[in-house]
Amino acid sequence: MVGHVWLLALLAPYVTVAGTFLMPQKQEKLLRVLSEVASGPARGQLVILHLDAAIPVDLFEAAVRSLRPTLHSTLTFGNDHSWPANETLTLLQNKRPLHIFVWFTSLQEVLRSFCYYWRPFSLLLVSLRPASARNLLREEVLHAVQNVAALEPLPVADNSSNLIGVFAQFPFSLWPVKFLGHWKSDTFSTWKSLFPDRFPTFEGYTFHIASWFRDPPYLYGDRFKARGVSIRILDSLSSKMNFTYTLTPQPPDLKWGVIENGSWVGVLGMIARGEKNFTINSFSLTDDRTQVFDASTCIQIDPYSAFLPSPQQLPKWLSIFRPFTTTVLASLVLTTVMCSILLLLKERLRKRLGVPQPSQGSATSFWLVLQGSLVGQSVPGLPKALWQRTFVAVWLISCLVVTAAYSSNLVGILTSPAYYRHLHTLQELVESDYRLALVDNGSYIAAHIKNNNESSLQSFQQRMDVFPTYKEAIAALEKGSHIMLQIRGYLSLELHKYLEDEYWYMLQQNVASGQQVWYFAKHTPWKHKFDEVIRQLSWFGFIEHWREVEEEAWKKTIKPTRKGGKREDSSPAQSLTLSHLQGSFYILSIAWALSVLVFFLEISSHRYSVTCSTDMLVA
Repeated sequence: MVGHVWLLALLAPYVTVAGTFLMPQKQEKLLRVLSEVASGPARGQLVILHLDAAIPVDLFEAAVRSLRPTLHSTLTFGNDHSWPANETLTLLQNKRPLHIFVWFTSLQEVLRSFCYYWRPFSLLLVSLRPASARNLLREEVLHAVQNVAALEPLPVADNSSNLIGVFAQFPFSLWPVKFLGHWKSDTFSTWKSLFPDRFPTFEGYTFHIASWFRDPPYLYGDRFKARGVSIRILDSLSSKMNFTYTLTPQPPDLKWGVIENGSWVGVLGMIARGEKNFTINSFSLTDDRTQVFDASTCIQIDPYSAFLPSPQQLPKWLSIFRPFTTTVLASLVLTTVMCSILLLLKERLRKRLGVPQPSQGSATSFWLVLQGSLVGQSVPGLPKALWQRTFVAVWLISCLVVTAAYSSNLVGILTSPAYYRHLHTLQELVESDYRLALVDNGSYIAAHIKNNNESSLQSFQQRMDVFPTYKEAIAALEKGSHIMLQIRGYLSLELHKYLEDEYWYMLQQNVASGQQVWYFAKHTPWKHKFDEVIRQLSWFGFIEHWREVEEEAWKKTIKPTRKGGKREDSSPAQSLTLSHLQGSFYILSIAWALSVLVFFLEISSHRYSVTCSTDMLVA
């Protein structure tokens, strides 16, 4: 109470109401209201007090003392105002403090400068003169503040009333300044009672939207009519919040939104320059964008993926080798060699021991007998020894299983084409020989790859080709030399426009996260009203359903410009051609060549032995 009396004594010489001094009871009421705000609706809030520089030092200290329980800092303002450093401003802005603005001089320019630098989230205007707060509430700069209220003494004829009026600004209303009532601590005891919702509806306001009708399934169409998921969401918002809107068919520079030469271009550039209110295209949530714009709640999860050309078909002449892997073929050869050697060793051991038994031949004959069973040849004669019969029986059963498995797989391979292996991870993609086909239209992925220092993406910076349109880039992908990186939903529909689905596939591992959002101008106070409706539509599955509907609708609007024909593996059945049997002819040619070589070696060996015999006889 002592502080109150001290403040009252200081207020009398300076504060006037309609040309007369404020009565002491009004002064006391104003000071009491500040204390009640601090202990009532602002309880637990971070408070920053801004006082008119014309207030004397003693009055300044008394005002600070009245708000001390919740006060963070106190600043003065005037025509020669100055603001804290950017670091301090950013720190306090993130904490969203309550700014209490106390004045009794006309400082509209100071308020504009204050809102520009501080970007306040909640602002309480306290006027020491009647009607001045209502005049200040008409300032357009306050439209960017989410919570705004004003306190001022109400003028009366006899100057005997000490009523304090509470006012609020509703920017989209026909009468923006509204009287909320006389100040009473029990009436305005909560935050929402002092700062009511300023945007219950938009009162038929027309929003100007930055857009580009090239974002299926979210936004597409011609210059006269747009449709898509975003239009459905926007129509739901407009019917509930009572507003209309205008759209932009395309940005003037045909860019999506990146920083070029220090300025934002494209769709986002129109918002940054204040030409449009917000955009309804599906933009990815990135750090550089959220520093300049306000992002809506997530519309859809749609990550960035890599799109690759489908692997080329394997040469048909390799079909004869494909029923078994290289390991299986090598194991069969090794097993046959080992069994031939084993039979030869046992035959030689039998001769040493003098066991009477007809000779079974050399190692070559054993090899021919064993490998003949693998290719469907019969055994020329069963051995007489029991151990040899047992071995042959087991060997023939094994050969039956091997040949049956080979024949079955070969039938399937010959009647269905095979392709090179698909890539599955980003590391495999980086290690491949593919080049990157990029359309630099101001999208996030282009800037991300150009400025990224990750080793997984740096290699693409040296093998990256920029194309003017997606049509040329997709043509490079079709040739099999390039890949593309883009939002999964968007590029899959673009590819559907020019290529059959059999000609491309997506990498299983995503390149980057993909939360799709709308962007608003920074510090848009009514963005949360949009977020509430979007969140409800997402919870109840409307957005996902609309996306499926719009994808099918967009595919039906595509002109018949796609490549005709089907890939070979999509046809029901095919006849065997000479190319399927190339492998057999290659093996036969190799066998003939080896036979001729062996034949000439045998002739040379026979001549050498005959010459040696003749020389010995002559000698």
